[in-house]
Amino acid sequence: MNHSGSARGGAPASWRRLGHGAVLAVVVCTMPAPEARAQQGLFPNLRVKAGVFIPSGGSLARGTGDIWFKIGADVALPIGFSLLGGTTRAGIEYTARGSSSMVPITLTQVLQPSLTLGHSPVYVGGGIGLWTVHVSGAGSASNFGFRVLGGVDIGKSSFVEVEYDFVGKVHGVNADGFTVAAGLRF
Repeated sequence: MNHSGSARGGAPASWRRLGHGAVLAVVVCTMPAPEARAQQGLFPNLRVKAGVFIPSGGSLARGTGDIWFKIGADVALPIGFSLLGGTTRAGIEYTARGSSSMVPITLTQVLQPSLTLGHSPVYVGGGIGLWTVHVSGAGSASNFGFRVLGGVDIGKSSFVEVEYDFVGKVHGVNADGFTVAAGLRF
């Protein structure tokens, strides 16, 4: 395979990576119902999401495009701050535009305060992680970064979330940006 995006006789590399992500999403979405998994102990509090990433650095947007596709998943860990409804999540995401991509692996602390009348649907959080960034024509590198986020639970199984990632420069381009995503909780 060459780095220009296609293998001999095959689909462009970005389409193959997107296909791998789609297969992962289908596998996760077709797993047994939450009640069955709770009995098995697999993937506690699994969340999957899809949305768009909008680079805030002009150099990344100019080189690759203004809107990137993003999919991801995270699980709640049995660590962190339980005060104020807090949870710690470990997650991985795949973000792509053309033959450029980013794969952040993050650890995020989320606070979802309880109100006197019950559970609040609004949450905020922040986290750290390792972003592996591939910029077409420039190569790949990994940077440590951090993230801030806010979200709203919609019903018992869905949510909408907004994130901002502070990644810094990778191969001379700023990889910071906003994400808007919707997802399902299992």
